[in-house]
Amino acid sequence: MFTLDELEKAALPTLAERQNDTLARLGMADGKITRVTFHRHSPFYPGNKKLLIEIRAEGKTGDGYVVYDDGGSALDVIKP
Repeated sequence: MFTLDELEKAALPTLAERQNDTLARLGMADGKITRVTFHRHSPFYPGNKKLLIEIRAEGKTGDGYVVYDDGGSALDVIKP
């Protein structure tokens, strides 16, 4: 798991920036963020030790999401 202190230091300061980046990467100028999930252990990233931030969005063209690590790198981009 992760601590609240870790979340506050690694993810929350850049969350708004990552939300905007998500909409841009997904090509959703009209889109909106529907969910933000924080996790460390995932069957999709079995070797991961970092805090991951999954940001989901929906727009006229459909739904998509981007998964970032706590350093801001995009690990996955699933477009609509």
